[in-house]
Amino acid sequence: MSTVISGLGAAQQAVLLGVEAEVAKRNVALLADFQVVWSNYEERVETGQPNAGNAPVPPFKWEVGTFPDPVNQAVTWPCCVQGTTPVCPPPAAPVPPPAATPAPEPPAVSTDWTTYQIGQKINVPKGDTLPIGIDTVDPAGGVWQKMVTYTPFGVATYYQKIA
Repeated sequence: MSTVISGLGAAQQAVLLGVEAEVAKRNVALLADFQVVWSNYEERVETGQPNAGNAPVPPFKWEVGTFPDPVNQAVTWPCCVQGTTPVCPPPAAPVPPPAATPAPEPPAVSTDWTTYQIGQKINVPKGDTLPIGIDTVDPAGGVWQKMVTYTPFGVATYYQKIA
């Protein structure tokens, strides 16, 4: 059953109730949209993404305003207008992760071949870039050849004494 509106004041009151409901609905949606934007920004900052951008600012909430009747300028009607107060206070700034510590320098490659020796074979020292099959002479005059063996665990590269 519909209510019969009689008089200008009652019509304005009915429109005001509708506008207030619409303002409330728009503010809920505005706040939800801002929370999604803020959550995305917060995640980018907390995961250390380089281009997180500037923090989003809460948008201004909707309020009930008025506009003049186009026929009778003395009469005003309620309407939705963008206000001047934010929909929520600005959230606390997210904390970025600590800066990554640089990796320590690798230890210097030892030139003492005996530290790597296992019988007549020597493990390839870290940082060795010589090609497979090359012959090298150690300080004592021994000749070593760089070799490779395929194992179930990967490739084993070593020097073997050949003379």
